[in-house]
Parts: sequence; structure tokens; C-alpha cells
Amino acid sequence: MNKKQWNDLYNYDFFLELAAGRIPGKSQEIKFGEIPSIALNTLQDVWDFTPALYTFQADVVEHFISSSNNSDTQTIYIKGLGEDKKLKEMTVTLAGQTKTSIGNWYRTFRIANVNDDETAGNIYIYEDDTVTAGVPDTDSKVRAYMAQTEQQTLMCIYTIPIDKKGYLIATESSFSNKQSADITHRLKVRSNGGPFRTAATVGIEQSYHPVVPYGVLDPLMDIKAQAYSDTAGVRVDGKFFIILEDI
Repeated sequence: MNKKQWNDLYNYDFFLELAAGRIPGKSQEIKFGEIPSIALNTLQDVWDFTPALYTFQADVVEHFISSSNNSDTQTIYIKGLGEDKKLKEMTVTLAGQTKTSIGNWYRTFRIANVNDDETAGNIYIYEDDTVTAGVPDTDSKVRAYMAQTEQQTLMCIYTIPIDKKGYLIATESSFSNKQSADITHRLKVRSNGGPFRTAATVGIEQSYHPVVPYGVLDPLMDIKAQAYSDTAGVRVDGKFFIILEDI
């Protein structure tokens, strides 16, 4: 190698190139979420909707979207896995509180407002259900939730696309440093709809704790962060970083 080639190699930033989409066959997925106010001694998935545990649907079904405010007509970005269980992205225009079909999905794990103005209501994506003022009546049928205060989902929950292999690079856990608590974080995975197993666990008494549990995630493997606290009302946050490789 000549001097220029050595310099190019030395200055090469893999993660910058990955984020820029300049590495063929590889991409990244950063999932983050929070529990706004954790319950006492209750194992909860790290997302900001009401049910303690997220419900993973068993197969492809039709999903719907609506807002809790009838004035919302913003364009919403949706990301998940489609009928073929490969990565699917789309945008849809809200029709206020009206229940609107967004087609068939295996997973929906991200919503974001891509308009110039904020939504006035919370946004829900859900399986077929009765709806009251834009809000689905059955919490367990909600597949993704965007709080009005966030304008983006906060769900530390993901499924590897069927045509990719995942490499878990890092995960982070934290809670509000204004509160005292003893919190246990768990990273759980499952294959082929089987039982979730614990892939990593850490107990934290300080506000922040990074963990690096390198691991390989097979196609269609579900992964989620969980937390358990000896103190109620603490805000708990989680994040994990995955590199996806085409197969």
C-alpha cells in the first residue's frame, strides 16, 4: 500500500460511512424508547404506551392509523416489516380521528411526523379494532404509538427483517438522575415466535450504564429491552444499536 492508501485506511470511520449509506449490503438500526413512569416491582417493556408488555402479532394482518385529535392531517412516516417480512417504509396522511387502513404488516416499529407542524393528538397504529375518538379501544392491539409531546415513537422493540442478519453492537440503560432507584435492565430475544430468553442483564443504581453484549441476531428474531424497578414513578430509558447485513 502507498502512503495515501495507508492514510485513507487510518482515517476510515466505519460507523460514519455506515450512517451515510456508503457501505454496500449493510445498514444500521438504532432503537430507543422510554417508560415515562415505571410501575413498582413490575417487569415492563421499554416503550411509552400503557401495557407493561408489548404484544407481538403472530402473522401478517391489516393495520390502521388514527389520531386522538380530529384536526390532524399531517404526513406520517411509518417503518416496519411488510407482508413479505422485509423492511417496509411508507408515508400516510392522517384523517384526524378517522380510522384509516395502511395495508398489511408483520411489524410496525416506528412512526414519525415528517410535516412542518406538530400533530395536536397522539397517533396510534393498531390491528382492526373499534375506535373511540381516534383511540383504539383495545390496548393490546396497538402496534406503535407516537405521543404528541414526542412526534416520534419511543419503543425499544425491533424484529430483524427476513432477508437480513443483525449484529448487536451496543445497548444503553438509564433512568432519571433526579430519583433514587435500583433498576434491573434486561435485553430479551426470541426466534420463530418462541419464548423470550434473556440475552443480557444489568442492575443499575446510577443514572446511566452502557453495555456491549455483542451478538448475532438471525432473521425474524424479535428483540426488546425491559426494566424492573424497586421504586415507582421513575422514568426509564433504553437503547440498542444493530448493524444489519443483507443475506
